[in-house]
Amino acid sequence: LAVVNDDCVVDEGWAKAAAETFRQHPQIGAVASLVFNASNPDLINSAGDHLDICGRPTNLFWNQPASNVSLTITPVFSPAGSCAVYRRSLFNLAGKFDDDFVAYLDDIDLGFRLQLLGFPAMLNPQCKASHVGGGTYKTRTFAAYLLERNMIWNLTKNLPDELWPRHFRRILAAQSVPAPISTGICTTGWIGGKSAGLLGLPRMLEKRHQIQKGRRISIADLEALLLSRDV
Repeated sequence: LAVVNDDCVVDEGWAKAAAETFRQHPQIGAVASLVFNASNPDLINSAGDHLDICGRPTNLFWNQPASNVSLTITPVFSPAGSCAVYRRSLFNLAGKFDDDFVAYLDDIDLGFRLQLLGFPAMLNPQCKASHVGGGTYKTRTFAAYLLERNMIWNLTKNLPDELWPRHFRRILAAQSVPAPISTGICTTGWIGGKSAGLLGLPRMLEKRHQIQKGRRISIADLEALLLSRDV
């Protein structure tokens, strides 16, 4: 199942390379693409997504030269939603995209649930695409609102009980200040997003019960994955 943004164009051979990645790695649930900046093809827009232990996401290698990325197939936390391929059966098993998220972290939320079920993601640099960014209009405040709200919801649903007491102070410190977006920091969006995130906690806690019940990845492996890269 391929998911491609309306302002993202895949290269010739993209689908074939993705299918081959699934064949070579039958245990994975998703394939991430090497996505270039459409306005500057020498720079990377995304090489998959990562989530740190504090709940903050990042596009791997964002705005870095393409030469910085290894050409080998490597594990990532999740594919970026701008250009992702999922094994359909596992996409359905994990519960698909969460419509409550609307945008921002919906890809990481799904990737997190796949990781919990024991189905990791791989970046194949031969799956190439170009992304303009901002193809669907949204205000700066609304973008920040979605990001801030969904960070709370993603952690609430997916972070196992054992990791909360170990990292609660770090999580609280990170979530207590606005996260930067491409246009800078938006305090209004942060306040609105965090408020909405707290109001929506009961609904997310209902989802959490089912998600955590199906967890297969070990706590040690998940913690190492979340701590594997600074954001």
